[in-house]
Amino acid sequence: MSFPIPSTYNSTTITITIRYSLGTRLNLTVPLLHKDQYRVDQSRVPGDIQTNYESSTTYVESDDDILYLQASVIANGKTDLQIVVEDLAKWIAGNITYDNSHTCKKSTDVYNYKTGDCEGQSHLMAAFCRSLAIPVRITVGNSFPYQMNVPLWNGYRQYSPGANGTVNNEAVGHAVYEVFYPTMQNWVRGDAVNFAANFGWPTMIKSASGPDGTISNWGGGNISHPQNQHPVLGSSIAFSTTVGSFTNTLKYEYNDIFTGALKNVYLFGINDKTPVVGEFDYVKISEPPANTPGPPDGSIMPPNTLTLALGSKASFYANFTSYSGDTYPVSWDWEIKLYYNGGTYSLIAENLAAWLDTWRWTPTISGTLPNYDWVLDSNGNIYGEVTATVHINDGYTKSDKISIGVVPPPCIPSITNTTITTNTTINGCSDFTLQNVTIQNNASLNIIPAGNTTVNGPFDVQQGSAFEVKK
Repeated sequence: MSFPIPSTYNSTTITITIRYSLGTRLNLTVPLLHKDQYRVDQSRVPGDIQTNYESSTTYVESDDDILYLQASVIANGKTDLQIVVEDLAKWIAGNITYDNSHTCKKSTDVYNYKTGDCEGQSHLMAAFCRSLAIPVRITVGNSFPYQMNVPLWNGYRQYSPGANGTVNNEAVGHAVYEVFYPTMQNWVRGDAVNFAANFGWPTMIKSASGPDGTISNWGGGNISHPQNQHPVLGSSIAFSTTVGSFTNTLKYEYNDIFTGALKNVYLFGINDKTPVVGEFDYVKISEPPANTPGPPDGSIMPPNTLTLALGSKASFYANFTSYSGDTYPVSWDWEIKLYYNGGTYSLIAENLAAWLDTWRWTPTISGTLPNYDWVLDSNGNIYGEVTATVHINDGYTKSDKISIGVVPPPCIPSITNTTITTNTTINGCSDFTLQNVTIQNNASLNIIPAGNTTVNGPFDVQQGSAFEVKK
């Protein structure tokens, strides 16, 4: 660079002033540092994730031939899992219109009608991925806005307070999807309706994850924060919430933006090391360990009672397993249900407050049963089920059940001098006799005989009533 100096200039000092403007731009890229191959190496996917998040459900119909064909066309020729996920998301963004009327939830409906809300579009993305054996789960919760720019595959998008139907900065229920990357051994979030793949919105408060959007707790509260106050690194602002288990401080930190008993995803949803507590917990009714004392009285636990006799005591053993080690039972619910033609009958039910991972239930069975047309198993016993339900300290419940049989009550040889006014089922003996019986008041008398039924004497079925001998 040269500057001409006039010949008349007689000073020994030259002052040069340079004016310039300086701008900065933050270029966020998706920080997936390790490359995963497509197709997914299933040996690096935990078995419970394969079972829960690679299978078809009512709303994520990954076994649908048309969805599989469409996903295969999109993924054809690609070897990078991240690229496949982003291209599937691009197809949804380019072909599916957002509609919050909640009419299309199932993945096939969203695909056929080309419209869906956040839940429906997340279901379609999950169906695409699972059809290609890519593990995906649906995550629900609340999203509340503050102004920020997020990276998209075609540039940037500003997310502002009041966007996506929010009013006065209040949160809205929201559903997203999360892809499991084997090399990371963690989930990476994507948001179908906000055009973000492999990049989760940091304003999303996760309340639950599951195979599809039929998850019970979507959050159930409103969250708001002061308008036009946007957090910066290391700062915090106050906000109000009716969502349980959260503190009233928003912290915008490097690794975690919400504090409280329920932690949010790591910043931007990348490398999510905080799955919902209790997500993979389970309870199992199984045979107790041999010669092992058990609760509640410390006696040796007998095998589970699979055939019950009326008026006797039974024994059932169950064990609760915490996936994270941070959850535990608060109480146990046990119930025995018997099946009859037309419904179920609760034989006995108990709620037991117990902070124990294992529990032995020892109910005393009633000595009588109502006169129902019972469903019988292959052994001639009344078919039933025992259910153990654990109420966990994180608010969730897990259940398991097994089949049992109840020995039918002794047969009745005869009915004499009786008026039937309500629906009645009789377990008759091999030679069953009716004598001087009246059925009235629109009642029904059903006889379940093991042999012959004989009417021996007066027998009157009045108008509107019914009499049936079942074989």
